Amino acid sequence: YFKKEATEKETVKAGKKFGLIVAAISMLIAPFIANAPDGLFSYIQQSLGSLSVPILAVVLIGVYTKKVPAIGAKLVLSVGVILYLISLIFLE
Repeated sequence: YFKKEATEKETVKAGKKFGLIVAAISMLIAPFIANAPDGLFSYIQQSLGSLSVPILAVVLIGVYTKKVPAIGAKLVLSVGVILYLISLIFLE
């Protein structure tokens, strides 16, 4: 996607770097999940809940109208997730 003329060796090297970054982020997040008050399942439900309403909005608008640009869907998803996270912080 980023470098279309990359060799197989460069692609493997980039994949290894990406895997290392994902592993490091996972290790940083793991203590917060382990200490989640309601457990891992509740944490996953909350995380996925942040996407359900914006995705529903994008799908419904996509079904009922054909003149919305792609940036509109990206904006709805971004703002929807941010507002959901803000509501978690201030309403709980």
